[in-house]
Amino acid sequence: MFKSIRSQVATLANALHNQKGFTLSAAFKQAWKVVKAKQEMKAGKVYVTYTKKDGTLRPATGTTAPTLTGYTPKGGAKVRKYNPLYVRYYDVDAQGFRQFNAASFAA
Repeated sequence: MFKSIRSQVATLANALHNQKGFTLSAAFKQAWKVVKAKQEMKAGKVYVTYTKKDGTLRPATGTTAPTLTGYTPKGGAKVRKYNPLYVRYYDVDAQGFRQFNAASFAA
């Protein structure tokens, strides 16, 4: 979908700036943190922390590597619209798929 990591960062930073009210500098810093975590999730397990909507911190061990999730997509499922603000991942501890808002990503 994206040509490069920089393209992902720019798309996410633009969404953070326009939709969440981040300054451009803060948006790019946050976008780099999120995209680096997403790249690491493709290779293996990553420990992440984000703020839930109720204000509590949620630590999680997540991955998007197909070999670690054991998930095979089912044919005929509808394709969801892509929103760069949300990061989908497989939570290894909870054994289920989760997502978080890139604006709430802590580490």
